[in-house]
Amino acid sequence: MAVSADVECSSGVVTASQASGENAPLRTTTSPSKRCSPLCSLWSLNAVAAAMHGVWFIVFVLLWALVTNDDGTKRDIEYPLWYSAATFGALPDPPVTDTTTGGLTLGQTEENSKPVSPYPSCEPPKASSVGNFPVSPAFRDTGITFSLHWLVVSFFALSFLFQATAAVVDAVALKKRKKQRIQLMGDDDEVRFEKDAVAQVAATSIPSINSSYQNSTSPVSSWFRFIEYSLSASVMVVAIALQVGLFDAWLLFACAALTWVTMMLGLVAERVFTVEEHLCAMKKRTDGIHSPNDAMKHATDSLSNSLCLIRWTSHFSAWVTQGVVFVIIIAHFFNSQQACEWADSVEDGNRQSDNTAPKFVYAIVFAELALFLGFGVTQLSQFVVFDKQKSGAYDMTTRVKHKRFTEAAYIVQSFVSKTVLGWLVYGGNFAA
Repeated sequence: MAVSADVECSSGVVTASQASGENAPLRTTTSPSKRCSPLCSLWSLNAVAAAMHGVWFIVFVLLWALVTNDDGTKRDIEYPLWYSAATFGALPDPPVTDTTTGGLTLGQTEENSKPVSPYPSCEPPKASSVGNFPVSPAFRDTGITFSLHWLVVSFFALSFLFQATAAVVDAVALKKRKKQRIQLMGDDDEVRFEKDAVAQVAATSIPSINSSYQNSTSPVSSWFRFIEYSLSASVMVVAIALQVGLFDAWLLFACAALTWVTMMLGLVAERVFTVEEHLCAMKKRTDGIHSPNDAMKHATDSLSNSLCLIRWTSHFSAWVTQGVVFVIIIAHFFNSQQACEWADSVEDGNRQSDNTAPKFVYAIVFAELALFLGFGVTQLSQFVVFDKQKSGAYDMTTRVKHKRFTEAAYIVQSFVSKTVLGWLVYGGNFAA
């Protein structure tokens, strides 16, 4: 949107850049005397988070390099992955060797016999057929192993790389803004510069000085985070799944892919939301110009409704895709405990009631579930507040504050979720 729209609100005149969260100033600028210090700015918060991710990256690399087990091996766990498959046709009898005996293997059947299982309390996988072909379940080794330690290192590295990049780009934008203010005004009074730009645009209805200024005020972190989440969160989900014993390569791939789709849906919702904010600012500015029957007003209202539908559809679709991921993880987690293999065990300390996961795995699953839900709730609250404001008084001061709060919440949640997962995984597996 080239032209800045002026919106009257209780706090005075605001620009379209303020009306849209994307172009909201990165620092509070209520007055020169009350300007937020760099330490409390969104840029500084993002830079600190990036630095801390870098610190954790270095710490975990050093832990891998310097800390070893008693036998001198690296303190790491490697998970071999397998995949489920099927066999078409009647299975041949297994060969008889010096170390094996003839007979049926797991899931095999003979005429008038049932599938066998080494544990009588467990039902073995059952065969079926496709057309005239018997189909039996099978399991294969992929030959692929995942290092738990390097999975943790990788999501810290991704977060550091993306957040540091966003911080550098935003720092350049801040410097450009300052240079523009000094060139145009002779000082660095950001508040007065905004007001002068608003007055000029209101008087001439042409972009002038504020157009290039707006181009330097869009924080990259406001949308770049979803690109980072699509990669780092996918790696985190794989690490969580491995901790509940999910080693099926195709299921791990599906969980990672669904997490990537979730973050892309979040990005779509965020970008549509930004367009809606620009459109809403323009509508407020032209409310007194267009008559109720004006074709442009009807077209704008129709566009606004369509964008709102796309935004909410993308948002709730993301809940579904990420929900499926955690349903798979949690279902696998609980179905793997107190399993049928232990049903007949009378061995002290190894009965069915003893067949439970370590406590730290419970902490990983449910702490990360809560933190992942937090990201969705943050975007949900952002959209709900916007919808209330655009249909009501549209209090710009409240909207801009909420936008900044949302950005800060995303930064904090990202750092906390990765830190909690990294240290729970390391502490649970290697602290002993």
